[in-house]
Amino acid sequence: MHHHKELPVFTWQSLLQYGVIAGVCVLYICLVGIFEAFQVRNVIEFQLAIPVIGTVKSLPLGLAVLLTIIFTMGYVTPRNLVGKQNVPLAIGSGVVVGLMAGLMLAAFVSLIGPLNIRGMFINASPKLIQFLTFQQPSMTTGLLMLIATLTATSTVGAIIYVLPSLPQRIILAGLTAILFMGMLQDFLTRINVIEALAHIIYGRKGLTASGAAIIFVLFAGLYAFWSTQGESLKGRVAQLPKTQQRVLNWSGILVGLIILIGIPHWTDSYVTQILFLVGLYTAMGLGLNLELGWAGLLDLGFSGFFAIGAYTVAIMTSTGKLGFGYSFWVAVPTAVLFSAIAGVILGIPVLRTRGDYLAIITLGLAEIIRIMAKSNAMKEFLGGPQGVLNIAKPNIGSVGQSVFGITELKDPMHFYYLILIVCAIIGFMAWRLQYARIGRNWIALREDEDVAEAMGINLIATKLLAFGIGASFAGFGGAVFAANLGSVFPDSFTLLVSVNVVSLVIIGGLGSIPGVIVGALVLVGLPELLREFAEFRLLIYGMLLVVMMLVRPEGFWPSEANIRQLHIDDDDSTPVTA
Repeated sequence: MHHHKELPVFTWQSLLQYGVIAGVCVLYICLVGIFEAFQVRNVIEFQLAIPVIGTVKSLPLGLAVLLTIIFTMGYVTPRNLVGKQNVPLAIGSGVVVGLMAGLMLAAFVSLIGPLNIRGMFINASPKLIQFLTFQQPSMTTGLLMLIATLTATSTVGAIIYVLPSLPQRIILAGLTAILFMGMLQDFLTRINVIEALAHIIYGRKGLTASGAAIIFVLFAGLYAFWSTQGESLKGRVAQLPKTQQRVLNWSGILVGLIILIGIPHWTDSYVTQILFLVGLYTAMGLGLNLELGWAGLLDLGFSGFFAIGAYTVAIMTSTGKLGFGYSFWVAVPTAVLFSAIAGVILGIPVLRTRGDYLAIITLGLAEIIRIMAKSNAMKEFLGGPQGVLNIAKPNIGSVGQSVFGITELKDPMHFYYLILIVCAIIGFMAWRLQYARIGRNWIALREDEDVAEAMGINLIATKLLAFGIGASFAGFGGAVFAANLGSVFPDSFTLLVSVNVVSLVIIGGLGSIPGVIVGALVLVGLPELLREFAEFRLLIYGMLLVVMMLVRPEGFWPSEANIRQLHIDDDDSTPVTA
């Protein structure tokens, strides 16, 4: 049986609803402070003389975010309401959406002063008004410019939508590359091996006009090449003898290893520390992916196992009054074992629960662990609110000996390599478990518990193994975290840690090992590189989750099973006009 995509139905009421949604989105971005905070960073620097307006010198990130939202609404509205068959109506719908959003935002700006809106919304500041009116001396001129800019941006989004599929995607790939390359200026200019290239495409603050053109042509060209030749290249590789295919695979792995090993030598300690955090969350994400992605167990208490691993290493290696002074290398396997045991023990009460109930119970158990660690009752053993201090750094070899001139791990580079090894170990174990019998049992459990039990799968053992192994991965990460920080505190293991891990697994792609890595880079690495994001991290997580569920529910790098289950047919259909 063939399932056809439902034909879009156009109504003026629906079009007005999309316009209101666009207006609310841009108002929200302004009122929460994202627009103003992001104005300090430029995406592109250029000199553009416009009659009446004057000389435009840059495209700030805040304005870029605002225009990206309007562009997206201009693209999505005709896609959902009109289709490509009626081009004038499709473009006209983009014009209406942008015009409505512009009028709503202009009305808000004009009423900030008379209605004292700043009394309710602190971010409705005079600086916001200056930014939104393009710093024009006349507010009327500035508001007209604002309306025209949003209308034009939405119209461009609609025009790009009505283009044929390949040119449309090529243009979107180029524009996306410009946005991200402009945002990542600080990171890319810190990499020594591309410093000369960075000077070509970047100015003092943002991409140069020529640099933006180079980025657009380069990424659009690469996307066009892969779109037209990708399947052919895959076919040629598939026709090669198995030995040559293995050589290609191992060559790719070798190149990846060289890049990973060389990164700390090509950049500074700040970027290395960020990559350490990405690796730390990757290790935890692989553990939660095992529970959530494969076994279908929504565990919101993952930070509890992370805390158990960290506290175990802290107490065993600390040289303070709470510690025993053991070696880090002795403490790590103990932390992994304790975390696994805790995962099994904490998994027992939730064996008969599913879905939301499971999430609530695991959340409660994690909070119990954190509050116990913070309480004065456990202060004698866990340090209470003051935590555990003076955690010894991992030694290399015996006392007085060194390996490659290193006696102990203390620099960000050392811990980067340590977490890289940890991620490699955990990733290899996860990959092997995925295709083992227990991995297939987890997948059967995720699909339908009753059917899995009817097929002879022991639900109790399967669930407890998922909890135990996943918790051991989190404990492994917690052990490295404690050694890197040199101290642990209860407030380092809040619900936010679990939310971060769940978010990166979902956005990366449930059940996908590469997806976990991509999710960690997007949700951990990017906000750290863009310091303006720090205040809005949870907001951005929520927005990304909503967008991903609507646009790409399977995630950035989904597993094949997720693609099959959540695949959405994107073929265009003839619209129906009401």
